[in-house]
Amino acid sequence: MREFDISPIKDEFKEEIDSVKKFVTRAHDLRAGEDMNELELANIQKTVRGLSYVMMFAAYEKMLRGLCRSLIEVAASFRGKQKNLSTPFRLIGMYPMIQSASNSAESDQGNSKSGVTAGSYVRYWSGPLEKSSVSSERDAKKLNPDFWPDNGSFMQRSQVVFICKFFNLDSAINQLERVNQDIDPVVRYRNSIAHGGQTAAEIGGNSTKADILDLLDRWKERWCAFLDEVYRIASQKDYYLKK
Repeated sequence: MREFDISPIKDEFKEEIDSVKKFVTRAHDLRAGEDMNELELANIQKTVRGLSYVMMFAAYEKMLRGLCRSLIEVAASFRGKQKNLSTPFRLIGMYPMIQSASNSAESDQGNSKSGVTAGSYVRYWSGPLEKSSVSSERDAKKLNPDFWPDNGSFMQRSQVVFICKFFNLDSAINQLERVNQDIDPVVRYRNSIAHGGQTAAEIGGNSTKADILDLLDRWKERWCAFLDEVYRIASQKDYYLKK
């Protein structure tokens, strides 16, 4: 089994956040002149502050998706059967069965939405699937690295909690500290801009340069602490194997 390496994920995330900081700082270093009056400059700076939320969100989403993929790829490098892997990875191997059962239940209720929801996850985790003697004889290498533990909240804090519970990484969420309260506003501001609810300038007008830079520093520091805790847990071979 290959070793789990958090460095590429962590380094890319840090670089992305540092780029956003430079973007914000340089925009606020601009001065009005012949090509731009004070009002135009202020609007540009508000737009940049608003766009910083979009960029923070993108770095955060890519980091989490990359993390999930990396964990699955390490488990898939095990030279054995899926039945010998720890519960999260056995569940991933059984995903088609879970999805089929979930879709059937939702269809019976007249709900066309498909996928593993938070409800179906809890139901199968604490119910027959976890306690079942059914196990997959498929090779670990057949695990789907694109599996995404989705609770339907689209990157809100509850999604992070869901991912941590799914992968048995509960202690990592505690490393976020105040960022636990920052996640949902960042997602909300990003969505408002992306879906036309408000302009970037309107969102950015509610924050100062100092507000954004403080948030970026906190975002970088605490997510890196989160990744360090994930590495502490997932760098152990036993993490991937059935107890």
